[in-house]
Amino acid sequence: MSPNGRSAWLRLGRRLLVITACAVAGLALVGLLLGGPDGAVRGAILGLVCGVMGLPGMLLGIALNAGDDYADQRTRAFDRRHGSGGTD
Repeated sequence: MSPNGRSAWLRLGRRLLVITACAVAGLALVGLLLGGPDGAVRGAILGLVCGVMGLPGMLLGIALNAGDDYADQRTRAFDRRHGSGGTD
């Protein structure tokens, strides 16, 4: 695996950990306020589930962004070869 690929996966993992930690802390606090210690435990478990469910959305966002970059590169290459087609 190339160094750029490895650092991209590390950034993704770090983001996922931060999102999961914030979800766990926030939902545990809400659970504590609403249901006491049992609510805090259930809120923390729900926070873990929400954090893990963020992974498919992050991967989808990366894939959609990569597709846009590819389309932009093809458009620029076409414009370099054939001109922009504008009527300036």
